[in-house]
Amino acid sequence: MRSFEIYFGCGSYSSYTNDAGYFRVRNFKDILEKIIPFFTKHNIRGVKAQDFQDFCRVVELMKAKKHLTTSGLALILEIKVGMNKNRLDKAVSSSLSRPEGKKNLNTIEPRVQS
Repeated sequence: MRSFEIYFGCGSYSSYTNDAGYFRVRNFKDILEKIIPFFTKHNIRGVKAQDFQDFCRVVELMKAKKHLTTSGLALILEIKVGMNKNRLDKAVSSSLSRPEGKKNLNTIEPRVQS
């Protein structure tokens, strides 16, 4: 991850421990011109690919200045809620609560006896 700073010529690396850390890019132009094109060319696989697609949607909204409106900000927050660990939590809880061929329990209407 430390080599990202050198390769991209932007951002910074910080470590949590000797074995873990994160790479952060705060400059919007660098995200648009360096980070997104790189990961578009070199496909991300798995669940992180969906997170990257959502990230790109947010960047496009910000590029169009939608983050400066209440509705645009609400949309960005809605996208964020479904990303990363939240995406995994939703997938796991959905698969646990809805076995193959069964209705989602949240959509079953209660029966009223007369």
